[in-house]
Amino acid sequence: MFNIILTVLLVIASFILIGVVLLQSGKADAAQLFGGGGATAFGPRGTTTVLQKVTVSAAIAFMAITFLFMIGVGGPRSAASGIRDRAPIQVPQPTPAPVVPDQPKPDSTPAPQPNK
Repeated sequence: MFNIILTVLLVIASFILIGVVLLQSGKADAAQLFGGGGATAFGPRGTTTVLQKVTVSAAIAFMAITFLFMIGVGGPRSAASGIRDRAPIQVPQPTPAPVVPDQPKPDSTPAPQPNK
């Protein structure tokens, strides 16, 4: 149950993070992104908008939930986890083959040939 709640929260945090990142306006042109902009490459230090706070909150939530999945808080997440949770199937034991008593071995000498 906890695993399902974490998965739903991760999906919600992902969509919120995608949405707020796409809503933010670009503050730098291509030259500034690759080192040509000087000290304002990361934007001016000023007031933080609501959109920036939501972005940081969604990013922290996304990373925290992903970390919880990584350390295994939600339970096993492997492909075989459903198989391991099931009860073992009772396989009938094969019946042993009947024991046949030892037969005398045939002679290794060839049979005599009739005269022609």
